[in-house]
Amino acid sequence: MQYWIWLRSGNGEPYIYSDSVLPGVVPSRVIDLLLDRVVDEDLGLCATCDVRGQRCHVIECGTGRKFCPVLFSDVFQTAWRVADVL
Repeated sequence: MQYWIWLRSGNGEPYIYSDSVLPGVVPSRVIDLLLDRVVDEDLGLCATCDVRGQRCHVIECGTGRKFCPVLFSDVFQTAWRVADVL
């Protein structure tokens, strides 16, 4: 899966970071649980998160599906930190 997200550089400038994750590393049923709609509406995690939806979502290239940046970063051990997400 290829994705992109808005991040903040070391000097505070915004930029688009894109990367990909290998298919099959994380089961698709787990990836589906990271969708913004599921995290907010079905699981109710946005209400208890300290980020409170104030960060950009991870966007899947091609489909436009949006993922929670906090959970996505945790599941895929991304090179970027949640604190750098715009």
